[in-house]
Amino acid sequence: MEAYKNHLGEIQKHPKHWAYVYEHHRRRVSLVSTKPIVLSQLFTIVASLFAGYLLDLNKESISLIAGAFILLPGIVDLEASLTGALTAKINHQTAKLKAPNWLIVSYSILFSLTVSIFASLIIGLVGGLIGYLIFSASIYKLVILSVVTTSIVALINFPLMSVFTLLVQKLRINPDNVVGPVQSSVIDIVAILAVAVVAKWLI
Repeated sequence: MEAYKNHLGEIQKHPKHWAYVYEHHRRRVSLVSTKPIVLSQLFTIVASLFAGYLLDLNKESISLIAGAFILLPGIVDLEASLTGALTAKINHQTAKLKAPNWLIVSYSILFSLTVSIFASLIIGLVGGLIGYLIFSASIYKLVILSVVTTSIVALINFPLMSVFTLLVQKLRINPDNVVGPVQSSVIDIVAILAVAVVAKWLI
């Protein structure tokens, strides 16, 4: 044991001993620490390339969905305004005019639907332009999304709220005080569902 210690002491006194120990230790640490880093970097690169490939495949879908979120507030506001005007018109004209209720309701719905379609074209063009500039979305598809969605909401919402207005009148309640909250809830639900369905169809 003593001889081994003396031999070790002699080796340690050698001028190149500590340089060798340092270099050997450095190589071991470098090998151990570099290997996981290299592997993780390779995995990150491969995963990034794969994610980029998937995004490129679904680029149009993602841009259309982003454009739909731009259009949705405009569609909801448009339908809410038109429905409010429709129900108020039906409420006051059925009380003042002597024409049949079905005629007043039919004329009011037709007028509101026409205005809705033309306004949806404007919303689609403006929203499509914004979507194109920000997300490179298709203006054509966003215009279709706006018009079709608005038409669906109008075709469901206008007759439903018209009947509801007449029903509230029969109960001798002022529709102006009741219809607002109901129409807002109906429009929100129908608009979200319609946008989702039409967007999926266009994708």
